[in-house]
Amino acid sequence: MKTTRDKFLKLFEVPEIAIPYLNIFVTEQDMDIVVTMDGKGMTPGELAGKIGITEEKARELMEDSYLRSVLNKDENDQGVYIAVNFYQQLNFSCKFADNYHSIPKEVRAELDEWNYGLYKTTPSFEKRLKGEFDKSSNITYLPLDELDEYMSKSKKFRVVPCDCRNLKDACNKPRETCIRFDDNITDRTFGREISKEEAKEIIINAHKKGLMLQVNPDWRENGATGVCNCCACCCYPVRAAVEFNSKGKFPIVEYMACYDEDSCIHCGRCVKRCYFGVFTFGTEEVEIKGKMRKKIVYDPEKCWGCGLCSTTCPTKSIVMKKLNVES
Repeated sequence: MKTTRDKFLKLFEVPEIAIPYLNIFVTEQDMDIVVTMDGKGMTPGELAGKIGITEEKARELMEDSYLRSVLNKDENDQGVYIAVNFYQQLNFSCKFADNYHSIPKEVRAELDEWNYGLYKTTPSFEKRLKGEFDKSSNITYLPLDELDEYMSKSKKFRVVPCDCRNLKDACNKPRETCIRFDDNITDRTFGREISKEEAKEIIINAHKKGLMLQVNPDWRENGATGVCNCCACCCYPVRAAVEFNSKGKFPIVEYMACYDEDSCIHCGRCVKRCYFGVFTFGTEEVEIKGKMRKKIVYDPEKCWGCGLCSTTCPTKSIVMKKLNVES
C-alpha cells in the first residue's frame, strides 16, 4: 500500500536524486496537503473539511506552503490553491533554504542538470527559440552606461540571490545580485529591500566582477522590471541560448562592441572579460612600447552587446554601438 510519502513523490514529480534530501525542500505538512489536494485546486475551506481542521488553520498552512513555493494561487481565483511540482519549488529552495548547500556538491550538480534539462523543454522557452514571444517576454543585455536611464523611473528595489549560480555553482562570482523593481516585486520575491543607490552599487560591483546586465528589452516603452547580473557558465538563459544558437531571437541583441585596432594596446583585458569569443588572442604578435604582445583578434558577429569589454578597455578602443533592432 502506498504511503503519503510515496503518493507525494509522484504528485510532486520529485526526481530520484532529490528523494534522500526531501526534508530540505518540503515538510511533512506540505506532503499531507499536496496528497490531500490530489492534483486538484482547493480552497482552505475544502482542505479543512478533508483533514478535519478549522478553515483558519487550513488557510495558515496553505499560505505557508504557498510562500515556500509548494503551492501556487489560481490566477483566476486567488482563494484557490494549486500544488506545483519539484521543478518550481527547487527555484525557491536553492535561494532561500538554509541547508540547500549541505547537499553534496555532486548531487547538486545532478539536480542542476535535471533542472536545466526541464528548463529547455518548457513551452515558454520553446516559444522564445522560435521568436514567437513578444518583446516584453524576451531578454537583452544592457551596457553599463545605460544604467542610470534604465533605473530612472523606478522607486522600489529588492535584491535576491541568483538561482542560476546557486544551482550550477560553477564560479565564485557574486550571488546576491538579482534585483527586482516596482511591480515586479511580489509577496514571494523575498530577499531584502534596498535603496536605488544600493541597487546601483550592487549592479556596478557585479559588472566589475564580470557579470552582464540582463534586462527586459521593452523597458523604454513599458518600464524597467529589474536586473539579473549574469555569467555564461551558470545562467540558464545564456547556457541555453549558446546551446541552441538562438542569439538574436533569444536574447535580443541591441548593441555591438566596435573595436579600434589603431588605439588598442593589446593588453588582453577584453579577452578575459568576453564570454563569447568576440575578442581572442591571435597567433601574431605586435610590439607595444618595446614589448611584444599577442595581437587581439576581433569577431563582431559573436557579440551579444553586454559591454563587459568596453568598460575594461584602458584606451577606450572599444565602444558600444546601438543597433537598429525590430520590436
